Amino acid sequence: MDCETLNADYNGDRDHAIRVMAADVQVYDDYLTGSVYGYIVEGPASDSCWGYYGYNHRQSGLLNTAESAIDCFADRPYLDPVQAVVHGLTDIPA
Repeated sequence: MDCETLNADYNGDRDHAIRVMAADVQVYDDYLTGSVYGYIVEGPASDSCWGYYGYNHRQSGLLNTAESAIDCFADRPYLDPVQAVVHGLTDIPA
């Protein structure tokens, strides 16, 4: 990286630039080695999300997001189909 790029993109902070590049290399390695994960929540309502990189599912945000989806569906079993659509949920039996 040249000095002009370092100054423009990282305000001259070489250590920060190295950390960013190392993180980019790690994500690319995860992509190449197939370390990309997701989740599926099935039941009366379903949800899924993919594209979490790395083996540390807590750090990648996968666990937090999946737990939130589970909690959301667990807290709303009483919704009728019209309310479900309003709340962005589908496939909830009447």
